[in-house]
Amino acid sequence: MDVISVFDVNQWYSWNVTPFVSNELAGDGVVSICLKAENEDEGSTYRYSAFYSKEYDGFDPHLLVTYKLPTPYVKVYVDQPLGYIAGVPIGESFTVDIIIEVSNITDYSLEGIVGWGMNLTVDPDVLTISGVMGAASGYFLWEFADWWFEPYPIQLFNINATAGLGDVTEQIIPTPIGGAGDSWSGLKLVTLEFTSKSETKYSLIDLIDVEYMTPDGMWHPVNEVVDGYYNPPPAPDLSIEGIVLPYLFVYNPVIYPNPSLEFGYQINATVANQGTADAGSFNVSFSVYLNETEVPEYGRKKTISGLAQNVNETVWFDFRPEEYGNYTLVIEADCNNYVAELDETNNVKMVWIIGTIRGDVDGDGDVDWYDFGELASYYGRRFTEPPYPSTDLDYDGDVDWYDFGIFAQNFGQTV
Repeated sequence: MDVISVFDVNQWYSWNVTPFVSNELAGDGVVSICLKAENEDEGSTYRYSAFYSKEYDGFDPHLLVTYKLPTPYVKVYVDQPLGYIAGVPIGESFTVDIIIEVSNITDYSLEGIVGWGMNLTVDPDVLTISGVMGAASGYFLWEFADWWFEPYPIQLFNINATAGLGDVTEQIIPTPIGGAGDSWSGLKLVTLEFTSKSETKYSLIDLIDVEYMTPDGMWHPVNEVVDGYYNPPPAPDLSIEGIVLPYLFVYNPVIYPNPSLEFGYQINATVANQGTADAGSFNVSFSVYLNETEVPEYGRKKTISGLAQNVNETVWFDFRPEEYGNYTLVIEADCNNYVAELDETNNVKMVWIIGTIRGDVDGDGDVDWYDFGELASYYGRRFTEPPYPSTDLDYDGDVDWYDFGIFAQNFGQTV
């Protein structure tokens, strides 16, 4: 798998086995690793090579590989770049693409997608469902099947135009042993055609019971669905456009993703109104989770008295990590749901940081020779703008002897 030259005894070395583990996980899921001298079979000189583990106090070598399987996530949404679909003259037809996004599903795996289905409803006084298109080049399942030389998917649909109802199902038959995954994320799932019966009235394009099928024949509800909005009444649409990660109060303001426990920080969040109307007063909340557990004492709110259409406003929150660990920072616009919006699903944004001590370059809770190695690998490099790397210990845009001085002052410390 790998060979490393050992220049001295009683010295720690490390290997990154992530690619190997990932390959095995995609195969039979079993990892086997043997550690030995490269030429130990050539003579008695090498037969007594001894290996120990830095993380294990016992005599025997010890290797622990811990990993967590990522959770599949499937999102299906109506493609509407404006956040809604503008009204069209009576009698004219238009099409709407339904997009699928897939995360954490390996392509052609048992967790992959080999079929899907959904129901939809519209206001029959406003829209007529007039057609369904898909199972063709450019669509999710078709592109997967074409790449893997599987049978092309078959699409079935029923439309009740009078009631404003429809249902669509698409499936690869016979079922392949693996299904579509991340490789095809972002493609069209299906295209719906509508005929307008009103240019001024509103109709929800409601996607209901959206499910996908895996190769074992099981059906699963998708994780997230975003409906379509045809000619909605004017309304705001609040969202968190961006979060500036913690930056230092002292020195120059810079972004630093691994904040040191001894400093306080300011979190900046940009709130935007991308809707079709002004928003009244609403609150923006700041929540902190330490190792996935909420820390209520960090939570706070800021009030925005109003936000006009197509206007942004920045709010800030103080934050000072007090314990080592992984922090999740969550900022939510209109956290009390005071404002009726075009889209209520885009109000939250999260960032992740590590709280640690200065000199802990690799974020593992201590300042040791591993951090020195990282520091040495960046020596002499300059950075014109943040985010600066964790090796820039004095946050001045370069890695120099001042950073090594900070490392030396903290060497041996642990959290």
